[in-house]
Amino acid sequence: MGAMKRKATEESFLGSGHKWKRGNKIGEGSFGSVFVAFSKLPYINMDNMPEAMAVKSAKIKESESIQYELQVFRDLKNQGGPCPFIIEHYGEEVTWSDEGEEVYNLAMEVAWGSLARLIKILGHGLPERDVRRYTCDILEGVRHLHKCGYVHCDLKPHNILLTENEDDYSLVAKVADLGLAKKKGEIGDRWRGTPMYLSPEAVLYNEQEQPSDIWAVGCIVLEMLTGERPRNHFTILRVIPSILLMDWSLKSLIQSRVLQGIS
Repeated sequence: MGAMKRKATEESFLGSGHKWKRGNKIGEGSFGSVFVAFSKLPYINMDNMPEAMAVKSAKIKESESIQYELQVFRDLKNQGGPCPFIIEHYGEEVTWSDEGEEVYNLAMEVAWGSLARLIKILGHGLPERDVRRYTCDILEGVRHLHKCGYVHCDLKPHNILLTENEDDYSLVAKVADLGLAKKKGEIGDRWRGTPMYLSPEAVLYNEQEQPSDIWAVGCIVLEMLTGERPRNHFTILRVIPSILLMDWSLKSLIQSRVLQGIS
């Protein structure tokens, strides 16, 4: 009963927007929750708003990554124009919860689900023709990001969303979740993203540039083909959790030994 009450509170009492009505929750993550939403009748297809959309929501004080995601998307659109292989973002709005808290909402293109969901439903690898098609879609989205000077930093099947092609009802793979993206050459305190999909140089040297995204795409391709997580195939990925727990001085020692062995 308590769980049902919490669910109703989230869906009904985070508030609806001026032009849209909040529906059921369809996902959640460290950033907040995702809801399906519907444009109110007078506003359908106005201001680039479709009849149905997805809305990412978080308390305003916890919404920094969602707000940053919209900032990145707008920068991509200003620099390179629209890209059909990156999830569309429609805009932002602040609503009020029944508890009187401000809620930040980011309206986006709604999808059938993620690539991770498709792999899980099938229980095995995808047909090669689908792998080729989705890989081409993903690379087009990544190329647009890179052309505009960004590194995604968190490419993985959960962040590849599948939308329906209105012409032939096939599924199109689109890059999503830009909240961890960074500018090319920007140096942070540590790597960003999901350890299983990180390139070796990102983990060992904190070098996370555009080639790191290509490594992640390779991991996604392997997962599409086999239906298994990349850690089942790459020795380097099996040892990453141990690397992450090491003291930095020990990491430096290991790195120097590796470099000595190479030279």
